[in-house]
Amino acid sequence: MTREAAPRLGIKLHVTDVKAADRLQTWGESDLGTALSAAANEHPDALFVYPDPILIAQGKQVADFAVANRLPTMFAFRESVDAGGLMSYGASLNAMGASAAELIAKILDGKRPSELPVEQATRFELVINLKTARALGLIVPFAFELEGLRRLEPRAVAIVYSVDPAIAALVGLIALGEGLSPTEVLGIVAVVAASAGVAAEGG
Repeated sequence: MTREAAPRLGIKLHVTDVKAADRLQTWGESDLGTALSAAANEHPDALFVYPDPILIAQGKQVADFAVANRLPTMFAFRESVDAGGLMSYGASLNAMGASAAELIAKILDGKRPSELPVEQATRFELVINLKTARALGLIVPFAFELEGLRRLEPRAVAIVYSVDPAIAALVGLIALGEGLSPTEVLGIVAVVAASAGVAAEGG
């Protein structure tokens, strides 16, 4: 499907295969380094990593390669983003594992497998590694950052917002040579104080 859709979207697709060291696909043993070098020789604009157990197990190597070659990279699972990849969108492995455990428990309780309905993933998550985005020189839309903040505890959000104005003022002073008026300084102090109060109450 990807091969058929790519030309319609004006995308030139280059597929690089990664082969395991043996037919059993031993984890951690593959020709990944060779495959990544072949991919780099094509000078791609971006990289999509197929959700394969070998590539998931070697997620850090793929992530390091992508940053070194300044390649925005898309994964299927957040575990690869936690290892340093740029972003992922897909089902939650933890949620799928929990669902599988529930099915096993039902079978052990006497349910016949044929009586159990086929379940599909219901939880999908978009995960972006802001540190990797900065390393690649990419700007993450503020809407995504807000969505991420919605999932944090109030105390954590308060800490983030209490630091932001001070950092912005410091960057403006150092990089742009722009000082602050007394009113602006008081405004920043008020925001920091209010946020610190929320953080203290949350603790």
